Amino acid sequence: MKIVIIGGVAAGASCAARLRRLDENAEIIVLERGPYISYANCGLPYHVGNVIPDQDDLLLMDPELMDLRYNVDVRVNSTATAIDRSRKTVHVRTPQREYDESYDHLLIATGSSPIRPNIPGIDSPGIYSLWTVPDTEKIKAIVDQTHPKTAAVIGGGFIGLEMAENLVQRGVHVDLIEAENQVMRTLDPEMAAVVENELERNNVTLHLEERVTDFHQEAPAAGSASPQGPVTITTESGKQFTVDMVILSVGTRPNGELAKAAGLKVNSRGGIIVDRSLRTEDPFIWAAGDVIEVEQRISGQKVMIPLAGPANKQGRLAADNIIGLSRILSGGAPGGFSESSGSQGDYGRRGSDSRSSASHPLLKEYPGSLGTSIAKVFGLSAASTGLTERQVLDRGLRKNRDFYTLVVNQKSHAGYYPGACSLFLKLIFDDRGRILGAQCVGPEGVDKRIDTVAAAACMGGTVHNLTELELAYAPPYSSAKDPVNMAGFCAENVLEGMTAFVSPAECDEMTGANRALFLDVRTPGELAQWSYPGGVNIPLEQLRSRAGELPRDRVIITSCRIGVRAYVACRILRQLGFQDVRVLEGSMEFYTASHRD
Repeated sequence: MKIVIIGGVAAGASCAARLRRLDENAEIIVLERGPYISYANCGLPYHVGNVIPDQDDLLLMDPELMDLRYNVDVRVNSTATAIDRSRKTVHVRTPQREYDESYDHLLIATGSSPIRPNIPGIDSPGIYSLWTVPDTEKIKAIVDQTHPKTAAVIGGGFIGLEMAENLVQRGVHVDLIEAENQVMRTLDPEMAAVVENELERNNVTLHLEERVTDFHQEAPAAGSASPQGPVTITTESGKQFTVDMVILSVGTRPNGELAKAAGLKVNSRGGIIVDRSLRTEDPFIWAAGDVIEVEQRISGQKVMIPLAGPANKQGRLAADNIIGLSRILSGGAPGGFSESSGSQGDYGRRGSDSRSSASHPLLKEYPGSLGTSIAKVFGLSAASTGLTERQVLDRGLRKNRDFYTLVVNQKSHAGYYPGACSLFLKLIFDDRGRILGAQCVGPEGVDKRIDTVAAAACMGGTVHNLTELELAYAPPYSSAKDPVNMAGFCAENVLEGMTAFVSPAECDEMTGANRALFLDVRTPGELAQWSYPGGVNIPLEQLRSRAGELPRDRVIITSCRIGVRAYVACRILRQLGFQDVRVLEGSMEFYTASHRD
């Protein structure tokens, strides 16, 4: 059997290695249009910033080692230009020649590419995208050799934020220009605001809701070390920025042109449409990685999720199905095999929630993706999984009826152990307690919490399951009630009608319209540090005796420093007959951390 893989990075390399582990006799060819395979593209910004000084550390596998270790024929600088489905061949162009390569099975793992909008001047020499190792080599050489003083990063997604940080660490002043009203669309606005404040604390100048309309390359100054002059950027609002270099990071598009030209179905963005076994409508052509459309595991909607983790898993699963289907079609036993022994076994058994593939009942299925992701932004980590509140609203669900949100403000580990820091964990859940999504921002422990919630969501878990999780505890690592447990407890309180939460933005809107009274239950000493404009202060210890000072015909929003006393105050007032008492999410620490001037 001969298998050709187009694309040698995440999905393609993963598939090739798995194929060899499953079948020692298969002929496996990888066609990669660039000079490198299996490199750590997520680490590229950190090479520019000298956090990873040696580029070789980013190269996980080279063609020679792939051949020696896996007996895979890797052909770099080899571009697949056409697929002839009737002849089952791929037309390949190299710097030396062009030829046709036949296949029994074909995997398209062509990935995605950075978007370059049709903006005048965008192809000027001083404007760069970061996506491949050669891109990184070019940008790093400019920074190393010309020592730019200023740069503009266009786009506030993962790569944009990581490049902003690494350029700052190289002594470059960064203007970050974002067309939307926030950075990191994987976060809701109040969580993204915490990241935005961190950027500005580290001297990144943030320009939100600024859409670039023009780039103009100036001539280099006399005696300049740079081979090109500065770039002047003009935005829709009329602002102008003149910088030494520009990094574009405005999103990606799937490299689906090859599949489309071959008559395979693609979506409106060019993503290849596959079934749950990752097979296209052509029974001998499969696809995996950034180039395919997948199912969002929570909503069931078809989406594009260009992340390395899902791509690697998809490549592995495609290999399983290519080998499994070949054995089925060749008359082998309809069971499968064990990787360790090669014997027939439990092939295709996925668990209690398995659904049979439309193409063959014994093929393994890709269950879809949550889109779990994380980014480092100076001293913070910001992570998310599942749906954002905005995405839930876009589906037509109503907040505080069909679904709920909350933010807990907890310490990364036991507060009495040195070094504890605040984590903000947002949980989104429906009226049955099903986890719809989560976001977490903080200096440490963020990955642990978002991964825990993601694992629960993958298993179809509810907020009740979060309360039941028995998580590792020792003072340097966590608290006896982990932040994930606390989020579950708070969610149960919401579902049981014991409390309700309001976001900082909702709080401002309600108090500004005089529909709500802000009640601060901190001590006078704490109040002296910062107080909510127009708020009323009654320390929690005095609340029972002074509750008569509060109106009963308005919403009361309780707040303290982190939220515990605010919840206690809410319960006191509700049991004293106050009908509508709510708690400020994350209380004052979160309010101030997410407040943008």
